Amino acid sequence: MDPAGNGYVRHWRVCKLYGEGPAAGTYTATIKVSAAHMQDVTFTITQVVNEQGVPAAPQHLQATAGDRQVVLTWDEVPDSVYYNVYMSTAAESFPFDEAITVTNATYTLSNLVNGMTYYFAVKAGNSGGLSVASNQVSATPATIPGVPGNVSATAGDGEATVSFTAPADNGGSPVTGYEVMVSPGNQVVAGTASPIKVSGLTNGTSYTFTVRAINAMGKSEVSSASAPVVPNKSNNGNNGNEGNNGNNGNNGNNGNNGNNGNNGNNDNNGSNSSNGNSGNNGNNGNNGAATPPVVSADRIQWSLQPDDDGSITAAIPTEAIRKAMDSAAGTLTIELDVKDDAKKLQSVAVSFPIDALSDVVNRGLSLSVDMGLGTVTIPADQLKQGVSSSAAGVLTLSITQVVGKDLPSSVRDRIGDHPAANFTLLLDGAKPEHMETVKIRIPYMKQSGENAHQVIVYSITADGKLEVVPSSQYDPVNGFATFQADHSGSYAVGYRDVSFTDLDSADWARESIEALYARDAVEGKGDNRFDPDGTVTRAEFLQMLMNALGLKNSVAAKSASFTDVDDAQWYMEAIRNAVALGIVNGREDGTFGVNDAIRREDIAVMIDRALKLKGPVSANIFTDIEAVSGYARDAVARLQGAGLIQGYEDGSFRAAAHASRAEAAIMIYSVLMKLERLTN
Repeated sequence: MDPAGNGYVRHWRVCKLYGEGPAAGTYTATIKVSAAHMQDVTFTITQVVNEQGVPAAPQHLQATAGDRQVVLTWDEVPDSVYYNVYMSTAAESFPFDEAITVTNATYTLSNLVNGMTYYFAVKAGNSGGLSVASNQVSATPATIPGVPGNVSATAGDGEATVSFTAPADNGGSPVTGYEVMVSPGNQVVAGTASPIKVSGLTNGTSYTFTVRAINAMGKSEVSSASAPVVPNKSNNGNNGNEGNNGNNGNNGNNGNNGNNGNNGNNDNNGSNSSNGNSGNNGNNGNNGAATPPVVSADRIQWSLQPDDDGSITAAIPTEAIRKAMDSAAGTLTIELDVKDDAKKLQSVAVSFPIDALSDVVNRGLSLSVDMGLGTVTIPADQLKQGVSSSAAGVLTLSITQVVGKDLPSSVRDRIGDHPAANFTLLLDGAKPEHMETVKIRIPYMKQSGENAHQVIVYSITADGKLEVVPSSQYDPVNGFATFQADHSGSYAVGYRDVSFTDLDSADWARESIEALYARDAVEGKGDNRFDPDGTVTRAEFLQMLMNALGLKNSVAAKSASFTDVDDAQWYMEAIRNAVALGIVNGREDGTFGVNDAIRREDIAVMIDRALKLKGPVSANIFTDIEAVSGYARDAVARLQGAGLIQGYEDGSFRAAAHASRAEAAIMIYSVLMKLERLTN
């Protein structure tokens, strides 16, 4: 009661100054009431505060793919304060120590790679801890495909046949069809592949055609128009002339200067004249072919003589290809036995009919062509892509020697007298807009004083600069420099001296360190020191790995949203690319750990994700495999099974130990030396 006799109530709330409430425990409050004309009254109140419970797992996680992005949504979880979002490029393999923390029940992941499948899970969190993971979802970012190319048309009677090449970029989603637009008339004709026939045209009218590709995300932009064609009944007249088609003299010599079979039959009245049979002795455009090719088991062997200018041109017959592939297992091999009598071989070009290569593709075979100046091997997948995108039907491989006087002086000074060659892959006479890697092998016997692991291959850029091909290897026994090429162009064998003075303490890692330095994958510490026993940071190792695997030019995010990453620092490009490719995700606290010494288990995780290994785990498990963090255990076992990592003499892996710079070099060089086998 107040002095006027009115009653009133006071309320108190006990809370932390910063936070969500008092910590768990028992709280006692004593209240003393004093007033004039009354005896003091004391009250004691006891309140027990329980630990906050861990929230329930998020429900109904959904992923919606877009152009280089995925939008995640899920149901809000009662009593949750934040959510951890986890991303991986492998199913059921989330790095739960790396997360993106958000406060809303939706999140958009941007700057992803179109065509790559990503997997996601979410956990809810509060002061009590993290929930179990939500359901796993996956999504593949994609956009509309690129534009079809090389559109051409052939007129017929009231119709036209439209040919084109598939877009170099499918947008991350398979192309499911095409539309041909006719002008004039605005007619649209659908088809699933080139060529597409357009009927119902008016003879005597000039038409042009454009094409667009279709995938799950929509329709591409419209291609450039074809050259105009005019349908006419006479367009089919020559097809009825057995006189022209019946005389293979027209096809008997396609460049043989000793024979002109084209004069055999010019009769358009259906004459079956045989006067052009002399053309049957032609050699289909092959210069220097003294004898026909010989099929021996799984290979085609052909003895050829260079022309006076040192060139060889060979068209492999369809019959020989089909006969050889019947015995081939894995690879169809073409061997050109060059008869170089006092002639200097300068260039070799070999062509293949696409219809015959289609049969090779259907058998799942790779194609290997030994052209004397070098050997080119096209993997089965790349061969399939080339066959499916070809319109006119010819694949041509060529290698030409590049002489020193044709090179910029800056290039000559660096490669010296090492060999250089230009490699070209053509589909229907044009370079493909996009080319996956092919394997090239160039003959080279290393010079006195050269170490095999420091022999490298350079790509010579259009502006005359040298770029190291990190995957290059040298075989000193057989005398070949081998590398993976992802574009047509000029390449050169080279050698790089290495002069680190502090490798005596790490002689076991000397070859790996010198080889990686020669390939621009690692750097020294100045004053000719490598510091092999020093620790390597997470940023340093990631930079080494991305350089060694040639991933520094991958499609990358514009920024990496880690709180400890400076966009202006040397490591920024490597981190951006690694995030976009799903190699790293960061930590739960939003950092990357740029300057933290990297643990051996985290090295295994980064390598495993970069290679996307799918093989079985090792049967010879490290003795301390149970000490490996859960997110890294499969990666460690896979890399051990692939022979990429080794433990210590006691059989342990020591997952939490910090790797030295020498140990990091050993593991990365091991990946490079086994890269071809691993990716196959």
